[in-house]
Amino acid sequence: MTKYRYQIYCETEGKYKYVIDSTQPTQCPDDPTHTLYTVVTRSLNEYNDNFVEIGQESKLTGGNFAVESRELNIPAYSEVIYDRAWPFPTNALSIFFNTTSSNRNDQLSLVISPDTAIGGITQAVTTTDTSFFMSAGGIPYIRPGYWVRLVDGTNSTEYLQIHSLNPITCEISVSGEIGYDFSPLTPTIVEMGIFMMKEMFLEGPYQYRIGDVTIGSSYLPENTIVRIQYKNNGGLPKKFLGTAEYLY
Repeated sequence: MTKYRYQIYCETEGKYKYVIDSTQPTQCPDDPTHTLYTVVTRSLNEYNDNFVEIGQESKLTGGNFAVESRELNIPAYSEVIYDRAWPFPTNALSIFFNTTSSNRNDQLSLVISPDTAIGGITQAVTTTDTSFFMSAGGIPYIRPGYWVRLVDGTNSTEYLQIHSLNPITCEISVSGEIGYDFSPLTPTIVEMGIFMMKEMFLEGPYQYRIGDVTIGSSYLPENTIVRIQYKNNGGLPKKFLGTAEYLY
């Protein structure tokens, strides 16, 4: 019998819990008298085209191994963005790259599903707010640690990390002030991204291997964008060569 690992939210205790079972749970595993918020109940072994799970849980692909490299050329005092997506599901295993002394103090970001719209705000937001309320349909796609930003066609916030979220009220608390006034009537869209590295300062010479210490792999649905952002903080052109290992 196939079993799944489910994420549920216990409204009575106000926190997420996990259950391994063959069917979707309808009760809190610690106390059946507790109220379970079933809207956000989901299996961590099931995915759709809009959901990405970055962690040590994987969905099986065809089991074929592949290695792929990409070289970027970055002019002085500039940033280069490279997007890659595969037309089939993949399991990312590891990413590795070497730096030299010329790369020192440059910054590197790696983000999965950048700028993915997951809903809109439902209440007005002011410049100094550090939280906002969003439509309930986007809640299952985010969690603490992910990054979100608000966009209304005129203004766009920086990506802010989610510190907490309430699946009942749909309030999202983030790592800093919003920075702009936003209205739900504009409308204002909530976009997400999953940063595995965010503006990480590079050392050099050094060999980086990202993902080698994890168990398993990170499942990416087909057409999921993986974005590399390299920021050259120096006055000379730079080269960056990155290599990814994955299953498909």
